[in-house]
Amino acid sequence: MAAPQKWDCGVLESNSNFFYQDSAVLIKVGGRDFRVSRSRLAAVSPQFQQAFQFAGAHPDSEPVELHNDPEDFEYFLWFVHVNPLQLEQYNARVSKPEKFRHWLGIAVIAHMYEASDISESCVTKIFAALERADRAFSVEPFMMCKLYRLTIRHAEPVSAGSLSLLDRTRRIWADLLYASKDPVQWLLAARAPEVEDTYLQALAYYYIYSKGPKSEDARLTGEDGQRLLIGAFNLAGQGHHPHNQTGVRPLFRHASPLSHTAADL
Repeated sequence: MAAPQKWDCGVLESNSNFFYQDSAVLIKVGGRDFRVSRSRLAAVSPQFQQAFQFAGAHPDSEPVELHNDPEDFEYFLWFVHVNPLQLEQYNARVSKPEKFRHWLGIAVIAHMYEASDISESCVTKIFAALERADRAFSVEPFMMCKLYRLTIRHAEPVSAGSLSLLDRTRRIWADLLYASKDPVQWLLAARAPEVEDTYLQALAYYYIYSKGPKSEDARLTGEDGQRLLIGAFNLAGQGHHPHNQTGVRPLFRHASPLSHTAADL
């Protein structure tokens, strides 16, 4: 009998363990129950692998409780279990906004549990879609807050002359804010506790001022009114009079053309 042929590809070799002694684990996330294969999770996440090793003597029926978003965790489990044919169907049928939401949820969970390959792949897909100059979909502020939180935690090497993921997120945020008809919602997002980005807040104030008085907007506080008034005087002193213009032009240098060559989701 001929000797078994060795794998030609390192990726295939690293995923060629087909001798499992498997058991299921019940995972409780935000009021939802998921009963899944231990080996599947351990194969992609060092944290799950270590947790299951420590719990080896415990009965399989003992549940594990996690404090994650259950929808994001379900997306992550889907990604771990999906087969290539299903993934092809998904790519062909699912809309781009839905894909963005799915990949972001998967990336958040994967990053938390150190499934680095999955997290990096999803982050690449997210930015490839958001940085397209011909992007045909918008993104809600709460989703950008979620991306902002992820990129703060996602430490990646940055080569000379390139932007960090956080810088790229702020550029995308600024681009979405510029196109928005409701800059107030972007102001509220920029000063949310998980963001608190003063540059994005200043940008939002500028577009609130530029796109017309918002004194009647109940979402704005007295402090917001003071900041808008001070900003208006400062802009006037610099020769900027947005209300006298037919369109709103960007004040900050954030609107450089986005990539036409990035791959889509």
